Amino acid sequence: MPPCDAVHAAFGHGAPPDARIIALRLGENRPAAGAHARRDGICPRPRTPSRAHREALATSSSVPFVCMVSIASRATFWWHVLLVAGLCALVGCRGSGRIELASLNLSVVDPPPPRCTPIEMQECCWWTDESGRVCIAMQRRQTPVLYPKMRFEFQLSLVLPQLPAGRARNYKVDRNTLRARVRLGPWESRFTSHTGTIALYRDGESRLRGSMRLQAERVTSQWLGGWGKPIRYLMLGSFRAVCDERRGRAIAELAESSGWDRGQPKRPPLSSQPAPPSSAPSPSVE
Repeated sequence: MPPCDAVHAAFGHGAPPDARIIALRLGENRPAAGAHARRDGICPRPRTPSRAHREALATSSSVPFVCMVSIASRATFWWHVLLVAGLCALVGCRGSGRIELASLNLSVVDPPPPRCTPIEMQECCWWTDESGRVCIAMQRRQTPVLYPKMRFEFQLSLVLPQLPAGRARNYKVDRNTLRARVRLGPWESRFTSHTGTIALYRDGESRLRGSMRLQAERVTSQWLGGWGKPIRYLMLGSFRAVCDERRGRAIAELAESSGWDRGQPKRPPLSSQPAPPSSAPSPSVE
């Protein structure tokens, strides 16, 4: 149907009011009759809508619907804004961090692959102990939906001499600076620091942020008990920590569990071999 026929049908005497209103909103008015216009499909210049048509447009029932759609769109927009703000506040209250690990084993490759393995930390806390040392603990936990027995856990603990006297400070890493625990299903690994540097910055009244580049030694549990040969790793990372001693100590206890605390030898006796995973859930950190 040519455009003029559609317009004439909408503006005809038998057309319902809603159809005439829709045609008006499309900017199409009733054209003057003309055989040539119908034949070519080109409408002549439209005329000004009548008073009846304007009143019908003003009193159309679709106007409240348009207003409701606009209100609903605004409500959806603000709901998304509040959701994003809530997620940002939640992340800010728990701290965050990113650790990257790369094997320095030069005798074999694939495995381990020649690339860094990133680990996004879900929370990071700091506090000072009775000796005035600044302690930092962070962790990540993830349970696969299809295979929950392959639960992944990563806890890391740092202990530095004291808070920066000014805005920032660099710390030399020794063998007691870092402890880390990695658990993937029945396999467990432990990391201890060897050498490197950690930078710590004051980030407000109760927050700290930091960066680290260090070498650490990793040992992995064996099927028949005991720990395997230590392998050197390059550990890079950055973090933002919130002040929360209770939650931080709970994470640090897991990182230093089974004889890996800083007062013990670097490699614990075989009796500290982790027990195989049971059906009971692992302890959670509030």
